[in-house]
Amino acid sequence: MRRYGAGVDGAWDDATEHAWVRAFSLAVGPLEQAVRAAGADATPAVAEGTVVGHRRLGWDLAVVHVRPDTPVPHRAGQYLTVEVPQRPRMWRPLSPATAPRPDGLLEFHVRGVERGWVSRAIVAHAATGDRWRLGPARGRLGLDPRSEREVLAVAGGTGGAPVLALCEDMARRARPRPCTVFLGGRVPEDLTVLDRLRALADEHPWLAVAAVCEDDPLDESTLPGTLPEAVLRGGDWSSHDVLLSGSPAMIRATAAALLVDGVPLDRITYDPFTD
Repeated sequence: MRRYGAGVDGAWDDATEHAWVRAFSLAVGPLEQAVRAAGADATPAVAEGTVVGHRRLGWDLAVVHVRPDTPVPHRAGQYLTVEVPQRPRMWRPLSPATAPRPDGLLEFHVRGVERGWVSRAIVAHAATGDRWRLGPARGRLGLDPRSEREVLAVAGGTGGAPVLALCEDMARRARPRPCTVFLGGRVPEDLTVLDRLRALADEHPWLAVAAVCEDDPLDESTLPGTLPEAVLRGGDWSSHDVLLSGSPAMIRATAAALLVDGVPLDRITYDPFTD
């Protein structure tokens, strides 16, 4: 957490870290319980699909397109559990990067993380023609249909996939809510959905997109630092509904920072799963 919070307000000490950890602990318990309950089945009910595209974006990053035999019901922002032939009986959550499509095609952005048996196998060895098993849609990342508040979405790396899906879904609505997206990573190559988010923002005035890079700015509009730093510098979010998507460390740090900054607990939504 020190890595993500080190630059917030120019200082980081033991008292600050204690406040962040205490604030985050108020949020994480109920959410982790919900995730454990959702993942209780060792083998989910499944559909099957065929990999129709596999494109590597880097040594540890790939985009995979899967065409299910029958469409898999899901909402924008949800994740599916998947089993791949390279790692049988090892189910992992992957979030589609598009809102549900009429043809049912699924797009996944996958990073091969350290000790990620499944994610690394997908990036390095998945191929067109592979047959995947697909579990039911799960997860709570999404918009409260009863709310009319503006939306803040904070996404790190491939966590941008479900946020892109949610933005596509909002673009289909008659009255989309104003939405600000912060998409961050260490280097520009981590921002796999940035161009598509910016294209949406060009078409829809209710959407604003900010890119954040820790080590290497993409262009002059790129914000420096970590996502929590950039978000806190970006304004007062206490009246917004907040969506978080990304690594567990990023989610912990951003949630804690926003709680300390006055965002109510019940307005912060995320799925705290790991690869």
